[in-house]
Parts: sequence; C-alpha cells; structure tokens
Amino acid sequence: MSLRLDVQRLQMYTSFFVLIVWLMCSSIEAQPGGRKAAGVLTLDGYSFPKIVDGSHNVVVKFGTGNDYSEGAEQWDRLGHELMDKPDIVLAEVTLSSGGMDDDYDMYGYGGVGSDGDDETGNEQLLAQFNISPDSLPQFRLFLKGSDQSQPLSYSTDKYGDLLSFIQSNGIYLGLEGCLREFDDLAKAFVNSFNDQSKRDQVGETAKKEMNKYDAKGAASDEVNLKSAKYYIKVMAKMVASNNMRWVETEIERLAKILMSGNLNQTKQQWFQQRLNILSVFAGALDPDAQKNEL
Repeated sequence: MSLRLDVQRLQMYTSFFVLIVWLMCSSIEAQPGGRKAAGVLTLDGYSFPKIVDGSHNVVVKFGTGNDYSEGAEQWDRLGHELMDKPDIVLAEVTLSSGGMDDDYDMYGYGGVGSDGDDETGNEQLLAQFNISPDSLPQFRLFLKGSDQSQPLSYSTDKYGDLLSFIQSNGIYLGLEGCLREFDDLAKAFVNSFNDQSKRDQVGETAKKEMNKYDAKGAASDEVNLKSAKYYIKVMAKMVASNNMRWVETEIERLAKILMSGNLNQTKQQWFQQRLNILSVFAGALDPDAQKNEL
C-alpha cells in the first residue's frame, strides 16, 4: 500500500469527524439576511477596526449574505477547522445580495438605509480596500504587526486553496496534538534519515526541546510533553526498523483501531492526535500527498 493512499485515508478519517461537527453546527438557523458560519466573526464598518487592528492574523471574507455556493460551504468548513487555532481569526464583512429572504434590505443595497446612508459602514470598507461589489466574494489576509491598510489578496491561481494561502504566509495551523517546533524537527528528521550524523543531531535537538515541557522545564506543560514524547518515539521507531516508511503501517494500524468504535472518548482523542503527528512525518515523506490534503 502506497504512502499516498495512507495519507489520503488519514485525511478521510479526519475529514469525517470534522464533517460530523460541521453538520451539527450548520443545523443552527442562520441570521436574517444570510449565512452564519461557526468559527467566523461577523464584522461591519464599526466593529472591523476593533478586530483588524494588527494584534491578530485575520482572514476577512468580503461577500454577500445569501451565498450558498460550493465556495461558501468550503469557507464554512474552514471556520470549523480553524476555530481552535490561536494564530488565526476568520471574519466576514457582508453586503446583502438582495434575496427574497432579506427582509431588512429588500433592495439589495448592502445595509444602505432608505436615506442613502451606509448604515453598517460595509460599503465604505469595500471602497477602502478597493473591492468592487461585483467582484465578491473577495478574501484579504491582515497579518499581525503589519500595515493593516495593505492586506494580502487571495488568488486561487497563485495559492490554490485558502488554507495554503494562510500557511504560505507563515501562519502555523498545526493539527490537534502537533507542536510547531516538532513539526519542523520531524521534517528535518525525514530529510536527514540516510545521514546518521545529521539524523542523530535532529534527535538530540528534539530531546532538548522536549525537556522544556517537563515539570522543571522553562515551559512546563503536560499536554505538550506527551506530544513531544510521541514525536521522539516515532523517530526512534523509524530508526529501529531502519525504515522511514514505518509510518505507513502505524497510520494503518491506528486508523483501524480508531474507526472500530471500541475506544472511550479520551483514548479516541489521543489516537487522533497520534495520527495527526504521524501525518507530519508522512507529509515529509511524500510532499505531493501532503499538498493534496490541503
């Protein structure tokens, strides 16, 4: 069985759990005038500067309220996937599309009152960032600490999907149980596997990083310590078997156990976290398969 197939199977298992949560949350009735995606803040011209102030990485979707396209569903799913990620905020600025369900804006002026005033300030926001209402939806990434008047524009031709766009600009979106520094070490370990000296050096660095999470470490954290130990265990297993592709068998084994339904909630969470960590090693072994996950 190829590693590509295993990584795709892992993606399917992970997507299954995300989909269940998404379906449950999407049953909540949307607010009048359009969609209401969980994990996504709704902003207008007045709340916008309170959130997009340079203190967070923020992706803003400038769109219409009654967007039920495939792209809108992907945006909703992204909100669920990233809702617990501390390094990114997702938000929407919505102009009314003037649909039949839009009782408060029946002429589709996007929050412009009967006297011509832009009551929400949303049209002014679009003008501020040179976005034409005819070009919606549009996405902008406001990076933390950057000039908020010069956001990055998302283009499918240049970046592919939104997740790739976010990550390509240095924002860490690790899966549950993953640690940023250990993700980098896992990739370095795989890339240096056939060079024992470099491989051992990566292993030693990993142990030093792990020690900072123990009870006497500078960043004591039992949860992170458990994850760090598992990264190192995977490295050790790969060395002991003298086979980088050991992760294939382990992904297959853990996934079968997880899908059996015989684990309690705590064990399910840990099995999923282990699969997430293994996927980092698998992605380094087969970068093309990792791109397909995004």
